[in-house]
Amino acid sequence: MRWKAGLEWLAAIVLVVILGITAYLAIDPAEQNRKKLDAERKDSINALGGALAKFYQKNKVYPAGSFIKTLQEAEVLDLPVKNPSSPGYSPLCAQDAVSDQGFCFAESSRESVVPREGFKLDRFMIVYAKMESKAERARCLPAAVDQTFFVWSSADNRSGIVCQPPVAGPQDFAL
Repeated sequence: MRWKAGLEWLAAIVLVVILGITAYLAIDPAEQNRKKLDAERKDSINALGGALAKFYQKNKVYPAGSFIKTLQEAEVLDLPVKNPSSPGYSPLCAQDAVSDQGFCFAESSRESVVPREGFKLDRFMIVYAKMESKAERARCLPAAVDQTFFVWSSADNRSGIVCQPPVAGPQDFAL
């Protein structure tokens, strides 16, 4: 009887181990890491967007050249930002964008007519990075999965997912 009870315990332990291994494989540690990196990118982009807005409000121009260094020197960006990357990550900056520490920055301007004032030059700035996790890329399906970006836009004064290579100006954010 004791021998039979011992076998039942052994079978239960083997079952728990098999379930544990199956759960570990189902979680996909690499995907969990990509989700963590995407969350860090989003935090950094939101911080950079806020710093760009402060810099523009103070100077009436966006920084040029080394964006992150300029924002830190102007004391509008408090925390250090980084674009964490996994092996094979590429920021995929557009041709008109400048890459700085793995983030893409692009600026544009547009003339608009203001009643009783005449012409006004509107300036737009975006900062963005490509998303890696399956969960973020799935938000842009059935579009190409390498076209999922997290973007902060001065024209929209917000950030979000964009399912195409972004350009400076108003964005078509995914829901």
